[in-house]
Amino acid sequence: MAIALSALAALAVMIAGGSAAYALVARDRNATLPERAGFAILLGTLMTSLAMFIASLFFWRFGVILAVTLIDAVLLIAVALRRRKRQVAAVSTRPRRAAEIALIALMTIHVLAALWITHQRGIGWDGLFVWNIKARAFSVNQGRIPLYYFSDPTRRWSHQNYPLLLPLTETWVYLWIGSDHQSAGKYAPLIFYFAAIGLLYGAGVRMGRSRFHGLLTAALPLFIPFVIFGEGSATSGYADFPLAVFYFAALMSIIRGIDEENAGALALAGLMAAGLAWTKQEGLILWAVVSAICAVVVFLRTGLRRAKLLALAIAPGAVILVGWRIFLAAAHSLSGGAFVPMTLHTAISNIGRLRPIVYAMFLEFAAWSRWSILWPLFVIALIQLWRLQKRAYVLVLATAVVLPLSAYAFVYLFSAWNPFMNHVYSSLSRLILQLVLPVIAAIAAAAPRPSPGIVVNDR
Repeated sequence: MAIALSALAALAVMIAGGSAAYALVARDRNATLPERAGFAILLGTLMTSLAMFIASLFFWRFGVILAVTLIDAVLLIAVALRRRKRQVAAVSTRPRRAAEIALIALMTIHVLAALWITHQRGIGWDGLFVWNIKARAFSVNQGRIPLYYFSDPTRRWSHQNYPLLLPLTETWVYLWIGSDHQSAGKYAPLIFYFAAIGLLYGAGVRMGRSRFHGLLTAALPLFIPFVIFGEGSATSGYADFPLAVFYFAALMSIIRGIDEENAGALALAGLMAAGLAWTKQEGLILWAVVSAICAVVVFLRTGLRRAKLLALAIAPGAVILVGWRIFLAAAHSLSGGAFVPMTLHTAISNIGRLRPIVYAMFLEFAAWSRWSILWPLFVIALIQLWRLQKRAYVLVLATAVVLPLSAYAFVYLFSAWNPFMNHVYSSLSRLILQLVLPVIAAIAAAAPRPSPGIVVNDR
């Protein structure tokens, strides 16, 4: 019981800080409560892990906890002072009709299934030997990051150069518990699953213009097995699903910026993109995609006079990417060795790999056991959204899927695995998982509006 209460206290402090950050940055009066909660979780993990990274260079366990908690307290005080001047009303999300209650039941089944799978199964290979191993090393070292870990050749297999959002989030829980209690630590990554549910609901309400669409969007993951079951899923302890949630949050912030021409939305997109850069190496590709979409939105919607908005969207991730590279160089970190140097000569020499890579992608899309009929429905949804004159949504969502897939196929040209297709088969499904949430949102947004007998007023 003491372990559970300590873990809950750690998560509460983290999420409270994230909620305060969201209130200060987004200033969104139309956000639903689940959507706010989703962003609070993501901002909380991002701020806590970054603050721990810096604080651990100077303090030990209690010093790290105190430093991060003080930052959260300052943010909460700032929000309280601002709310004295202006009250921000949250949107009610109470269900009213039988269709909505049925969707809530489906969503509840999915949540309970995720909890049961996490309870019954241990975390997967990468969850244990890439991410949790770092968290346990930091915890054993009283919260301080042991610099020797990054240059230890005997631990090269654990990808020492990977970013630290997920390990430091788990370390935060371990520090509050007082030990690296793996049974408690395996539940920590599930907070990203709950964030995804909240963000899916908010996206459905925003894009579909009704609470019914919000509940439909949040319930659809029930029909996609790989979301909660398998190596890389939300219950596996891998970083792929957290990466997917940050990516989805960034895209939904951009869509809100398109709808409202809201500077706060683009700033929020920049913070979510920073989370991509701090979660996993593939986050660099997704960060570049988000930055490119933000650039187009800024210049098409606001003109060159507002180009400073682009800095809000790009700067946070750029700072993390550069800072992390500097840290790795200072710590003499070793690379994982999964790829050869990315040169033009290598790309030309390996161009013949593209055909089997693309073929493997099409086979993966058709894998019923992991994706059901998700991908054919996505194509139909884009066509329907275009017919509904939601063309900005189509362009953003299609770009957000096609560009990363193209980049992933290109990166496989530099795989050092022999045969290289083993690399493709072992990682492709996890890469595609990173793109699933915007696909779900598109499908739900294209669903017909409920009849007057079923719905739901807007929002």
